[in-house]
Amino acid sequence: MDKQAQHKRRTSSQIRKLLNKKEQENLSVTEFCATQQIHKATYYNWLKKYPPIRESSTKFIPIEMPAIADTAIFAEIEMPTGTIVRIHARVEPTYLKELLYP
Repeated sequence: MDKQAQHKRRTSSQIRKLLNKKEQENLSVTEFCATQQIHKATYYNWLKKYPPIRESSTKFIPIEMPAIADTAIFAEIEMPTGTIVRIHARVEPTYLKELLYP
């Protein structure tokens, strides 16, 4: 491996694309590292820093918003993990998005 290849910096989006490509092509870690001219430690650091985005976490999760007159709860959201989030005041949709997908 030459010195120029050792010091090549990649952006986070480039790293995510490479990690996705590795998964799609079903390459072993050794094959992937050889083709990208990186050390295995670099691969594992990338994987830790940029974990795969699960398809289910990027999908819209429907929420129920009962009428305020019926209850003091503005919204109740049940996450795929079973966690229930209850909001007791009217909030903007962008707030909910930030709350659920930080």
